[in-house]
Amino acid sequence: MTVVLISAVIFTGCKARSGMTDTQFSDAGENAIETLSEGVTEPSHSSSYDSENGEKSTPSSRSRNILESEKATSTPTPDEKPKVENNKTNTDGHHTFNPHIFSKYYLSDFGEKKRDAFFSFCDALIAGADSFVCPDEETYYWCLGSLSSAFFPVAYGYIDSASSEVQNGFENGVGKIFYKIPVKEFLMKETEFEAQIVSILNDCISDDYTDLEKVMALYEYMCSNYTYDYDMNEQCGERADELSAYRCLIEKKGICCEIASLYNYLLLQAGVDSDEIGGAAISDNVLEGHSWVLVTIDGQHYHVDPTWGMDEGKARLHYFLMTDEARVDRDQFDFDSMNIGGKADESRKTYDFTCTDERYKDLWEGEYYYIGMNREEHLIVYENEDKEEQTFYYGS
Repeated sequence: MTVVLISAVIFTGCKARSGMTDTQFSDAGENAIETLSEGVTEPSHSSSYDSENGEKSTPSSRSRNILESEKATSTPTPDEKPKVENNKTNTDGHHTFNPHIFSKYYLSDFGEKKRDAFFSFCDALIAGADSFVCPDEETYYWCLGSLSSAFFPVAYGYIDSASSEVQNGFENGVGKIFYKIPVKEFLMKETEFEAQIVSILNDCISDDYTDLEKVMALYEYMCSNYTYDYDMNEQCGERADELSAYRCLIEKKGICCEIASLYNYLLLQAGVDSDEIGGAAISDNVLEGHSWVLVTIDGQHYHVDPTWGMDEGKARLHYFLMTDEARVDRDQFDFDSMNIGGKADESRKTYDFTCTDERYKDLWEGEYYYIGMNREEHLIVYENEDKEEQTFYYGS
């Protein structure tokens, strides 16, 4: 039995929107990263990672006091705190890693039974176990492949999902886990993965951020800290099994499906309702596929594209909180081809994810670059084409 794929449309040939040319879209096959709408003990936030032995360790009381003392002296007082905040000035995040994340679209399609089996799979991986409880063979293959890619990306690439052993890996409600690397080495990578995710969230997001502010802060983080991988774009057909949000996180570069998947994962970790979305466009008689993210804020859906928002370390607002009309008209994406939740061409018939709210239109109608947020006054601060500082009020 082959590994079940989430979508019939694979997006691995996109390019960043900065001096690029169109490339031909190709189906990379069963081992490709799909367009996605696409952990037992939670580590405590006070844990630290020992890079020498790969173990989590808790600072002693003395070292913890020193750390807290240093933080106290370096944290600005309320009067000194900068008005404009971004991921370089945030100081009060207290996030922890959540091993159990799942998008609402996948939950709608899969149901709680399959979702809980995937959570059991994540718990088994964190414990270094060699099996997990699973209701059926189909769910078993989903957990090993597509679901791990979207919702536990550190597993993708280190867990075998296609060998002959895997084909016989499910029996009597138990699915076997086959590691590609020694279990101890995987646990070190998983621990470091958790630490990296938590560090990003704490650097970017304060505890009282609204969903809009989380979406904005993590968008700026992705655009500022990651670059488009043009080499992988040229080789993605042959190297499709390497594509993942985890590779993007570690190497700080990726193509659209990797960038969108990592951004979506961070949003879900931050508690934002989001999912990876993809579509196809005709350009110069060539079919080009692309992946980005659908976010839901206050009940309204919006398109956010961190890949095309990247511009030499800056975040362009041109691709932030767009409507369907803007996504279609600006970039010639076919409305009916947009797919989410693994439903491919049936997505529009299955889910209602229309994006019609234009309240952020003033941000994406110009060539503007994000500077930061003034949260006290509910302002997004940005730079216009003439490099003049302007503001957009995002309050109710």
